[in-house]
Amino acid sequence: MSRVSISFCIACFFVSFFYVSAQEDRIRYGLYGNAYLNIHTSSFKELPGVPTCCPQYTEGTGSGLGGGFLFEMPLFGSTLLSLRLGYADFSGLIESSEKQPTANGLTNFTHELDATLPAITFHPLVGYEIFSSFRLHGGLDFSYLMPQTYTQKEVVADPNGVFVPENSRERNVTTGDIQESSSFMFSPMIGASYEFPMNTNKTLLLCPEIYYQHGFTNVNSTLDWKVSSVRFGLALKFSPKPLPPPKPEPIPEKKPEVVPEVIVKEEPKPVEPLRASVRAVGVNENGNEFPVGTIKVEEFLSTQMRPLLNYIFFDENSDKIDKKYTSLSSGQSKTFSVQSLFNSSTMETYYHMMNIVGKRLTENPKAKLTITGCNADLGTERNNTDLSRRRAESVKRYFINNWNIDPSRLTIAFRNLSEKPSNNNEADGIVENRRVELQSDNWAILEPLVLTDTLRTTNPPVLRFYPSVQTLVPLNTWNLSVSQQSKVLKDFSGTGGRNVTSPLEWNFNEEKTSIPLQSQPLEYTLSASNTDGQSDKTEIQTIPLEQVTIRKKRSEQIADREIDRYSLILFDYDKADLGNGNKKIIDFVKPRIAKNATVSVTGFTDRTGDDEYNKSLSSQRASNAVKALGKGTSIGEGEKMLFDNNTPEGRFYNRTVTILVETPISK
Repeated sequence: MSRVSISFCIACFFVSFFYVSAQEDRIRYGLYGNAYLNIHTSSFKELPGVPTCCPQYTEGTGSGLGGGFLFEMPLFGSTLLSLRLGYADFSGLIESSEKQPTANGLTNFTHELDATLPAITFHPLVGYEIFSSFRLHGGLDFSYLMPQTYTQKEVVADPNGVFVPENSRERNVTTGDIQESSSFMFSPMIGASYEFPMNTNKTLLLCPEIYYQHGFTNVNSTLDWKVSSVRFGLALKFSPKPLPPPKPEPIPEKKPEVVPEVIVKEEPKPVEPLRASVRAVGVNENGNEFPVGTIKVEEFLSTQMRPLLNYIFFDENSDKIDKKYTSLSSGQSKTFSVQSLFNSSTMETYYHMMNIVGKRLTENPKAKLTITGCNADLGTERNNTDLSRRRAESVKRYFINNWNIDPSRLTIAFRNLSEKPSNNNEADGIVENRRVELQSDNWAILEPLVLTDTLRTTNPPVLRFYPSVQTLVPLNTWNLSVSQQSKVLKDFSGTGGRNVTSPLEWNFNEEKTSIPLQSQPLEYTLSASNTDGQSDKTEIQTIPLEQVTIRKKRSEQIADREIDRYSLILFDYDKADLGNGNKKIIDFVKPRIAKNATVSVTGFTDRTGDDEYNKSLSSQRASNAVKALGKGTSIGEGEKMLFDNNTPEGRFYNRTVTILVETPISK
């Protein structure tokens, strides 16, 4: 085809674009890019004017890149017309082999023709949507061939052969322009594509596609030489939404004659003031609300036994001790007291675990400690015993640097999985297996904490406040303050919004350090301000408070009781057997139970497993503890989030049995 024909095709492309742009149907335009796998089929001996001793060039392959611009318009139904204008590379390497007798016998020779065939392409295609976003395409490829070049040579194929006298494996190397080339190629095309919308309006589309074009006309007017190609590529299409038709101009209505009316100027309405209010109720242990009259704070003698989890957990592929573990300097360790943890939570106590062990090692100078590093034995940690060793060494350094423990008392061990690993087929188990384990030749180093002190309880255990603010404009700030003798015990505050909608709770069981110590009433008030500068503060409301101390009970001969709580935690994963560690705890608890004491034993599990299985497992744990104690009632609670199930230490502490012993005290 002449250059005039190519110009005509390009003109048709742009005329179609402007014509369709004026239609109401959605159109698409954008860019495409392809990778070409070219397949050359031929039957010629030599290029025009280029002598060669090749017997016959028959076939070859090649690759190239191409791309260009596209424009698409809907025709009818699920049919789409696509026009593409771009660049293509049909280059390829054609080879022919033969054997020729030489001084060394028959030798293999290869004749190579490396042709560079760039082209400007125009594709009119019709696509049909088979199912949502998937289309099949068919059409034509019109290619205008630009100047073509070649490199031709003869190569010795045998590894040890060379040409003489050249003493080279190549000869007759020639390059140049291909003469008598066709200026135009014509090929039928088929293909398939799938559209992925890249935004919610589906105006931007990413489209992977594949096409095959079959060579129909020759590359050279004097040679039998055709090129077919398989194209893999992506197209990025923009499909703008059509503009809505303009609204018709309203027909002017004949306006009736306006009769002047007397305008009465209204007085501005008064601004609605901001108003705040609050009420308080008590909440019992079952979650039921009731009017709160008096808060009763009672003291009991109490012994608490908290198990000491002897594991330190690490992040994936890390040997650094997590910041959640409380770190004491060498100076702070000298004043550290285990008894000071009485009012701390179980988790706060656990995060002091290395300090508790360090303190006990200083108090038991002959005791030794074995520090065993473990890994999850999966992914980056698979068979990574070097990581296990580094984890153990990190813990050893803490005892040496922060607690001044003699290194000879600290033994390093390392392995892959622990001797008693968690389930490595579940995500929770994998995290639990990334740990360091501590063992000692002296039970006193890792035995549970036994803390004796005064336990203070409140009735009700929870105070719940219902604040309310009425305002027409957004709030600036609000604050609910609870105090005793001008000392703030609890404070709630917030910003923004038009009201304080959620109830606010003060849970004394979770915040034991905030339990009031005096007998004076609690005072609470709510204050608020809005963006208009208005503010309001409720009158001070009071709740009477009664302190029932141990001294008061003894002086007034009020019936009293001791409340002791013991916990077992040394249950292996998915096991109900007590094990040696728990048996030692039972041996400690059993002789401390008086004949008139009431014993309640409750079993728990973590979140692993279904509800029915966890209920059964926790019941077995509690039942085994009752059998060992020889007294008490048992119940299995199953999965109950005593501690955070999202942490490995929380899940271990949830695999527990609690023993509650209430002993009446004679007047």
